[in-house]
Amino acid sequence: MLTAAACSTIGIGRLKIVAHFQTTLFLGKPIICFVIKEELFVLNG
Repeated sequence: MLTAAACSTIGIGRLKIVAHFQTTLFLGKPIICFVIKEELFVLNG
């Protein structure tokens, strides 16, 4: 549904944390993507 490429990369120290708000056309809810240590976490807001 949502890829890491759609998120904006933010570098904090040695950890690469990606936090970007994306609205979906299906659910119409904001989605927060977190990429920590090459791991993708998708949370439905």
